[in-house]
Amino acid sequence: MKTQSCVVFCFYLRQHRAKAGVTKKKEFLAQIERIIPWSEWIGMIQPHYYKGERGNKPHDLELMLRIYLVQNLYNLSDMSTIQKPSGSFTSTNQTPGA
Repeated sequence: MKTQSCVVFCFYLRQHRAKAGVTKKKEFLAQIERIIPWSEWIGMIQPHYYKGERGNKPHDLELMLRIYLVQNLYNLSDMSTIQKPSGSFTSTNQTPGA
């Protein structure tokens, strides 16, 4: 009986997602936005983050944190992370190096 109710619920959930235009990726990113306190993390790290006084310009801190989080969630190597477009990992419309 429980299996049947689970199947019905899963079917209903898929139908709802399809009607709402919500993909699994969008749903995942929305959950991350609700769970992670980005402003707190940035506030703690910003005083110690490279300011770009010499050498290369620093990457955006929030973008770097988001990429780091996804890299650890999916157990990606550095090369795998570099090969993926950063927009597919984050919900922000930022580009690396900006």
